[in-house]
Amino acid sequence: MSSIGPILERPWFGYGEGSIIHIVPYAQTHRIFSAHNILLQTLLAWGVVGSTIVAGLGFVLVRRGIDALREGGEYLPPAMAVTAIASYSLVDGTLYYVLTTAIFAACLGLLLAAPPRRGTVLAA
Repeated sequence: MSSIGPILERPWFGYGEGSIIHIVPYAQTHRIFSAHNILLQTLLAWGVVGSTIVAGLGFVLVRRGIDALREGGEYLPPAMAVTAIASYSLVDGTLYYVLTTAIFAACLGLLLAAPPRRGTVLAA
């Protein structure tokens, strides 16, 4: 499926969430509702502006995940779950489905609730 053409047509703000079936011909004929790649999906739906916001949030979460992996303990399982789901979303529409998105969001909440280590960029 070629999502690149429509992305290049509206690169800044995209087409809006759930619009792939209306703009990509292959998705229309095969009833596909996501790009099966989180990078393409965010660019198609929210454009460069929305994808930059998601990437900024992703940077914060990666920093927290790295801290959790270094610390081990109670924040290690949510960090591993977020890593697994995010990795899998690069090749499948994992974050398009409610159940995996809910698990992903719950684990992100646990990571963001974790106090940052002293001396890191995110420490208060």
